[in-house]
Amino acid sequence: MKIPVHIIILGQEGVGKSALAVRFLTRRFLSEFAETEEMAYERTVTLDDRQVSLRITDVSGKSLQTRAASRELLMEADAAVLVYSVTDQSSVTAARHALNCIRKHRPSVTTQVHGARKTQSTAATSEGPPLPVLLLGNKNDLDHVRTVTRYSDTTDWTSDFTMTSECSARDDADGVTSLFQQLIRKVLEIRDCSSKSGRKMSQASLGSPRQLRSTIKRRFSMFSRDRITTL
Repeated sequence: MKIPVHIIILGQEGVGKSALAVRFLTRRFLSEFAETEEMAYERTVTLDDRQVSLRITDVSGKSLQTRAASRELLMEADAAVLVYSVTDQSSVTAARHALNCIRKHRPSVTTQVHGARKTQSTAATSEGPPLPVLLLGNKNDLDHVRTVTRYSDTTDWTSDFTMTSECSARDDADGVTSLFQQLIRKVLEIRDCSSKSGRKMSQASLGSPRQLRSTIKRRFSMFSRDRITTL
């Protein structure tokens, strides 16, 4: 059975969102894309012997400015990638704006601080299940024109992210693939934990096997007495 996973990519125009998605899905690098408010890519990928029906939606900043649209997008997503360009300081500001939208509509964001994940329930909340987020600095092959110091310009808000990394959609296909695979694994991990939690709650509501057998025996005994009385 294929497992559906929906990842949204957010960020300022020109940071390489579509290039990253296409690089991961096809291992090809395309430098030019038509400007649209939203672009979706779909493909089945195999990860750890599991078939994943993957949908990646490239979301423009304009879509997030619409309250209804931003809530709908974020509630449908299983994970998010916030992309900025290491050559453009303003793209960090745009990524921060996208984070504010996530905090507003999906406050149950999974977190990691200094490489160690903070203790946080993976159970679903009224805002949906925890949302893994990857903060990704693209274009690190252009280090000679870098304006964003590696992580130092984002250290005050990186605790909100499952992962923080840099890459080059143009030069590092393996690195891009690895990052997306890690993010998908995080989605599957959260689902597995939620599924186990749900089963435990169901078992708890039914009671222990001994209590369940006792309940069935008692109800069967009551049914037998009622049947004898009727006869």
